[in-house]
Amino acid sequence: MSEKGKTISTRWREWAEKEPFWAYYALISFALSLAGLILHLWVLHGLWRTVGLWVLIGCGANTQITLGIRKRWVWFTFHLYIVLGVIAWELVSYFLLS
Repeated sequence: MSEKGKTISTRWREWAEKEPFWAYYALISFALSLAGLILHLWVLHGLWRTVGLWVLIGCGANTQITLGIRKRWVWFTFHLYIVLGVIAWELVSYFLLS
């Protein structure tokens, strides 16, 4: 199959067949970053909220680094779009919204 006409999920499946360790490592890291986001948003105060934020940041960075090192550019740019979008909206919320 040519590179055109593939969905991102098809690209991931092909990667998982070719490099299962790295594909699932990146997927688990991404899932843990989402779990950190859920924890951060669910717990409204205290240590666990901070733990959720650190898990989100750490696993998100790990996911991005893994995708970059393994040269999975479609997934790298997809995840980067999410990360930069979250950062941008946090900044907009903090500095521009009343």
